[in-house]
Formats: sequence, C-alpha cells, structure tokens
Amino acid sequence: MQRLDIYHLLGSPTILALPLVVAIPIYTGDWLASPVCWLTLLLVALLMDNLSLRYRHGQQQRQQRLDGELLGALEERLHDREQELARCQLLLRVQQEATPDGVAAFDEVGNLVSCNQRFRSIWRIPDALIALGLQGPIRDTLLAQVTAQENLETATLDTQTDPWLEIHDEIHTLDGRVLDHHSHGLNDNLGNHHGRVWLYRDITDTRKTEAHLRRLANEDVLTGIANRRFFMEQARQCLQAMARQPGSVALLLLDLDHFKGINDRWGHPAGDRVLEHFAGVVQSVLGETDLFGRLGGEEFAVLLDNTHPGEALAMARELTEAVRATPACWDGQSIAFSVSIGLSLPIIGDDLGALLRRADLALYRAKASGRDRVAVSSHQNCRAVAP
Repeated sequence: MQRLDIYHLLGSPTILALPLVVAIPIYTGDWLASPVCWLTLLLVALLMDNLSLRYRHGQQQRQQRLDGELLGALEERLHDREQELARCQLLLRVQQEATPDGVAAFDEVGNLVSCNQRFRSIWRIPDALIALGLQGPIRDTLLAQVTAQENLETATLDTQTDPWLEIHDEIHTLDGRVLDHHSHGLNDNLGNHHGRVWLYRDITDTRKTEAHLRRLANEDVLTGIANRRFFMEQARQCLQAMARQPGSVALLLLDLDHFKGINDRWGHPAGDRVLEHFAGVVQSVLGETDLFGRLGGEEFAVLLDNTHPGEALAMARELTEAVRATPACWDGQSIAFSVSIGLSLPIIGDDLGALLRRADLALYRAKASGRDRVAVSSHQNCRAVAP
C-alpha cells in the first residue's frame, strides 16, 4: 500500500513503466519482444492505476466516515448541551415561580430580562409592559405606587453608579402594603457586571401581626392605653432623659372613687364601660407627650412631661373637673363618678419608685380628705387641695 501511495505521489504508473519498455529489449537483444513487453507493461500500469484510484477512493471514504463520525459526535454534544440548558432554564423558571418573592432580573443597561408572576402581581404591571422590557416605563409604574418616591428613585440611581451595591429596605405603597425590598448586583468573579436582580416580598400581614403583638404586650386590653409594664418602662426612660437634659416632670396617680359601688350596683360590664369612658376623658385632656397608663383595677397613672409644679396642679384639677362633668353612659342611663388624684413632684436623685411612693401617699390623703380632689406631695410634706 505504501508503494502504491508512492506511485500516486510521483505520477501515473504508465509513465513509470516507459524505462522498462526500453530496457528489456536492450537487455534481451530481442526487439521483437518489445511490443509484447509494451502491452504487458501497459496492462500492469493500468492495473496499478486502478489500484491507486481505488486506494484514493478508499481513503476519501474513510476520511468522509471519520468526518461524519466527528460531526455526529459534535451534533450529539451540542444536543446534550441544548437539553442541559433547557433543563437549567426550566429549573430557574420553576424556582422563580415557587418563591414567595417577586423576582425581576435586569441587564447591565437596566432593561428587564425576566421576571416571575409574583413580581407582576405585586406591582400590577401589564403583560404588554413586561413584554417591552424597557426600564423607564417599568420604573415609572413602580414609582407611581409608593409613598416615598424619592427613596426608590435614589436607590435605583445608586445601583446604576455602583454595580456592587446591595440594598435592603422596606417600601410602603399608597394602598397600605409593606414590601420587603432586596437588590443584588449580578457580578462574576472577574468583576464583570451583568445586571441586577430585584426581589420584593409582601410583608404587610407580618407587620400587622407584629403591631398587634406589640399592642398586646404594651397596651391594656380594656382601655387601649399603656399597661403597667409598658408605663413603668416608658416612665423610667423619661426620668433618665430628664437627668441628662434640664426639664421637669410630674407624676399623677388617679383612682376612681367608689368604683366597687359602681360594680355592685350596675354590674361588672358597666364597670368596664366606666373604665373605658374614664380613659377616653383623660386622653382628651392630656397633651401628646404625656404618658398615660393603667396600673391595675381602677388605678391609673399619668407622667406629665416637661411641666412645672403649677402647670401639673392645674392639669390635675382639670382632670377632676372633666371626669366630674362627663358621666358614662350604660344601657341608656348615665353613671356619674369622680376621681381622686395624688400628685408627686420629683427632687434630685429621685427614681420612679420614689415618685410612685410619694404619689401614693398623696392619693391616700386625697381619699381621706373627701375624694374627688387633688393632693400634692413633695419630699417634705403632703397636702390636699379642694376640688
């Protein structure tokens, strides 16, 4: 096979046989044999030509077969890669749709690449707008639904200038929803920026539940004002702040007069209504910064913030007058009642416990002096003030 390949490289075998046609008659001395030799050698040359053509044809077929096998392997590999890509895309789509978050991916110039149905429903974006995928119209749709448009717009601009910036905040919508917002840049290990993903989760129910639990922990169930624990906590913080900054406070202890008689005569539901009514009357008189809480039963407390002794006494008197003038209504009837108040003024070094003890002494004096009045206690004395 190698010799045939050499013939193929040098030229036609017929040309290679010509020297033999001349050499044989010279060597044998028989020139008559030359035509026979020529014919024989011509046949041999033609046979060798045929063998050479068949060899080249076989080589071409083998090369074509190898090329076909290689092409088939490449096509099979390409098909496998396409199937793998399709599986990854399907997995990504399933994950996007399964997450409770609204997910949207934007490319490096800010245009929408993909988003899940949750993103569309959270922001109520029409399908036609999603199909366009243009950043501007989608951003305008989001901005039109939030309360603080400048915050969202600033965050969007910041991510455009800093591809590595991560954002986590809360967005409040005009219809009262609260959205947890995350934003992460899509950057590879080489530092190339490929876009950004935005995630939104509706946490409105979570925030409502948290607010309800805070109310249960901090508010009195019946009256809706601060309960004993929360009042004591806030009052201590107020006294600590007063120690750091100049100012004055006053503590009032309020106790409804003859409340047991109200329960005995009208029943406990009526008594509860009186307590609710009383809390509303006091709240209507107090200022926004004053702290009001129920310590238990029919006993309440007020911490007057940034007030002087004369103003505190005037506020206490106003409270007794407002309660006296505003009876509660129950089952179509009026229930008149009154309140006694003990007023305690702080001195240097006082803590909440000291204020409460002196206010309790003042309240006892108000009760002993006829009720429906205010008694003032300082660190030196306690005196009752007529209504």
